[in-house]
Amino acid sequence: PYGEVKNTYDFIAHDLRQGVVIIDMSILCQTSLDWAKKYLPKEAHVVCAKPIVNSKYVFNGVDKTEEAVADLFDNGTVLLMPSVTCIPEAISLATDLTKILGASPHFLDPAEHDGLTTATEILPDLLGSVYFYMLSQSPGWSDMQRVGNPAFGMLSHPLFDTHPDDLRDEILNSSDNLVRYLDQMINQLRVFRGVL
Repeated sequence: PYGEVKNTYDFIAHDLRQGVVIIDMSILCQTSLDWAKKYLPKEAHVVCAKPIVNSKYVFNGVDKTEEAVADLFDNGTVLLMPSVTCIPEAISLATDLTKILGASPHFLDPAEHDGLTTATEILPDLLGSVYFYMLSQSPGWSDMQRVGNPAFGMLSHPLFDTHPDDLRDEILNSSDNLVRYLDQMINQLRVFRGVL
């Protein structure tokens, strides 16, 4: 879980062998790499990775072990963001793992990754949380709960399967990008409101 990465790096730092390769699949890369630099020995090599699922599962949204499928990453992509001190062998290991999953590797700058992830994952999580909160404060909330269907469930799903600490840390650690995207969204909402 994202909320535990910092403490995990601190906890494991003294037990790592020289040359160890850590593949970090945290939702945000830049903070993970900063924590790795702070807590891990210089002989540890970190490659951040973000698997992008097979397109036929993009609307699934189920994140449970018992729902696992063998082709989840087939024809997908794994974004790889190695630390600047990574040795080539660590990058090769991450690339080989990507191919074993049935996906193609794609290298990305960590800051660029975090900006894109904020737009496609963290902002939707924030919007779902804000929308849920707005409705839950409404006088008609008790009636709204009776008519909730999959659309509302998918929008508010992060509140169901994401630990509040993780959600908080994701939002706070991407605040600069979030503010930029929120400003753009507010402008677009004003346009759509005007059309309505």
